[in-house]
Amino acid sequence: MLAHARTVGGPNLRALTFHDRARMLRALARHLDAHKKALCDLSFDGAMLAGPLPGMDGGIGTMFVFASKGRREPVPDLRRWHEIAPAARGVSPSSRPAARRRVAGGGGIA
Repeated sequence: MLAHARTVGGPNLRALTFHDRARMLRALARHLDAHKKALCDLSFDGAMLAGPLPGMDGGIGTMFVFASKGRREPVPDLRRWHEIAPAARGVSPSSRPAARRRVAGGGGIA
């Protein structure tokens, strides 16, 4: 699964724009919200008096908030992120090659 994430999922996710990712997050939140009753039935174990619904509502609501913020925010200039991030953290790219690879997206799974 990790190899698939690195070779297929990661590149496809990185190819999406910031706003595309926000739209996908909103679609996922809508899907989960539409199937909330079935999900509650699957996860109910009696541990909480109110059941899993309050926590599930909170999590789905948080996804809607992040999706909304992502769609409203201006698109960040990620092309220069590998130049900006190390300087903002006080790391010199030439002196910290491992940090440079991590910030610049060295082929992780997402």
